Order: sequence, then C-alpha cells, then structure tokens
Amino acid sequence: MRRRLFHSRGIFRDRSLFRERSGVTSIEFALIAPIVISLMMGVVEFGISMWSYNAMRSVAVDVSRYATINYTSGNKLTNDQLTAYTRARAIDSPYSLVSSQLNISVTDATAQQISGARQMNLSLFYQVPSMLQMVGLPDLRLSYTRPIYVTTS
Repeated sequence: MRRRLFHSRGIFRDRSLFRERSGVTSIEFALIAPIVISLMMGVVEFGISMWSYNAMRSVAVDVSRYATINYTSGNKLTNDQLTAYTRARAIDSPYSLVSSQLNISVTDATAQQISGARQMNLSLFYQVPSMLQMVGLPDLRLSYTRPIYVTTS
C-alpha cells in the first residue's frame, strides 16, 4: 500500500517522513569523515616530519664522526668532500631521505672559537612533502645545523 505524503491542499497527511532515520548515519559519516581523515593524515605527517628531523640529526652526527676520524688520521677533507659524503649518507639506508628534497651546506666558521681546531658548520635543509595539500597546508621545511670541530695539527 502506498502512502500519500501530501494532501491535495499541500498539508502533510502522514508525518512518518519526519521520523524516518535510515539515511542519517550515512549523511553524518559523509560530513564527519573528511575531518577525521584529515586529522589522521595530519598525525601521520607529523610522525614523518619527526622521523625526518631525527634522520637529519643522525646524519649530522655520522658526518661529524667521519670528519673527526679522517682528520685525526691525517686525511684533510674539503667542504665539498664532506658535502658529498653527507648526501650519500642521508639518502642511504637507514635514513632514506629524498635527495631532491635535501640541501646541504658545509662552511667554515667565520670566527674560530677554539685554538688549534678548525670549526666547520654543517647545515641540512629538508623539505618534507605534505600529504595535506588538499586542505591548504604547504610542504614543511626542516633545518638542522651542527658545528664540526677537527684538529688542525
């Protein structure tokens, strides 16, 4: 039996339409799902950013150790050699940073703070690709700078 919703004069005859709840759940899900998914993606992106920052710090420690060992054994490395080693170390396992997103700078310090030692500054800049560009968030740019001290004698 078919129910008639409107009377001939436009007045509701049957008010069961207002009590019908079968599609409410799917409408609520459609309204809330993009927000929840964006929040979850934000948590994942934050985790990836923290992992990338820790990878940058670990690479800097490895390069500092490499430079110190080479200088103590008499192998005087240039800034370009340290830059090349840093890039090779950063894109290799376990760090696996994306080479095209990574900028590296090794410079001599303008004022040497310790006599008998050469101070170099290792700067790493990494652009973490954003998964949330759909909501207008740009790529996150991380930076880390570490001084490297090596003996000159």
